[in-house]
Amino acid sequence: MKTIASLLMAASLLALSAAPASAQNAATTTNNNSQQIVPIHRDFDQSMRAMRDQMDQMFRNFFDRTDNDIWSGGFETVVATDVIEEEKDFLVKIELPGMKAENIDLSVTGNTITVKGDKQQENELKNESYLRREMSYGSFSRSVTLPETADLNKADATYKDGVLTITVPKNPAAAPKSHKLTIRQ
Repeated sequence: MKTIASLLMAASLLALSAAPASAQNAATTTNNNSQQIVPIHRDFDQSMRAMRDQMDQMFRNFFDRTDNDIWSGGFETVVATDVIEEEKDFLVKIELPGMKAENIDLSVTGNTITVKGDKQQENELKNESYLRREMSYGSFSRSVTLPETADLNKADATYKDGVLTITVPKNPAAAPKSHKLTIRQ
């Protein structure tokens, strides 16, 4: 217990020495029937609280996930996706190595494109000892929402060399119009 108190006092003194005098105050603590003044730096205390809050949030985000990356107790396969805006089109490129085109489910709802599938391991080796296992298998689902200017009724999809490419033309009529406003005085 004495060691913890010493460490806390050392940390407080270190924070105090790094801070300007205007940002310091003092707190009184009792230790072995004698009174000691322990300087506390408010910025240090606030930064430690902020760091703890960020760590708590990181763990909550990791363990309390409810999006499409979690399925029945494990993580789904995550697919890499690029969304590119060109002059006349939007390109959505999704890496799906080892998949067959007939095993990919592609659907459109509103301005959202959803790609789903299940990547199965071809030969499951039950008695093998892996030295390294990085290939992922399992279900995946990825949704990409495009801007209102995307004309998904004219979208085209191709699958080549493990990459699904969805080309969505822009609808010039849906492009936001700009105009000048008059400033009243």
